[in-house]
Amino acid sequence: MPRIPYERTPQIREKCSRARLASFGSPLYRNKEWLTEQHHTQRKTLRTIAKETGFTGWTLGRWCKKLGVPVRPLVRRGEHPGWKGGQYIDRQGYVRLYSPEHPRAGQNGYVREHLVVAERKIGRPLQLSEVVHHINGIKADNSEDNLIVTTRKEHNRIQREESFRLGFMFGMCFGLAKGKGNAR
Repeated sequence: MPRIPYERTPQIREKCSRARLASFGSPLYRNKEWLTEQHHTQRKTLRTIAKETGFTGWTLGRWCKKLGVPVRPLVRRGEHPGWKGGQYIDRQGYVRLYSPEHPRAGQNGYVREHLVVAERKIGRPLQLSEVVHHINGIKADNSEDNLIVTTRKEHNRIQREESFRLGFMFGMCFGLAKGKGNAR
């Protein structure tokens, strides 16, 4: 495997003088003092160091392990500044909660909030044959009085009735009901 020179990228040349680079030896990632200074003293992540030097994060991690440089632990969910409390709205418009211990949680540990609220309301876990229906049709409104637990068959009937009623109202608004549209 060819040796990678320590002056591989222009970013390194700009940040450090040639004498300073030479003092660390070649290549930089094999130098314990340099890695310790970058990762612990300057509080840079391995990814940031990799971008600045042109090496890969995998290479830097491997050399940290070989040289005995302790790698700082990753920040976990609750401690991360971007953590939003374990709640987000998915593509279908449902609110999802982080609850990895829930039996209906996905691989990422999130479960739809209306399932949790409905289970709390009825006092038992939902059966697989049961479906939670939003009465007002707003998927993000998960108040207890807006949710009812039904069977799949009953839920399909409710959905059909609602879509028929909405379609009829839509037709009335635009003059499409009772043959007043451009029917051919």
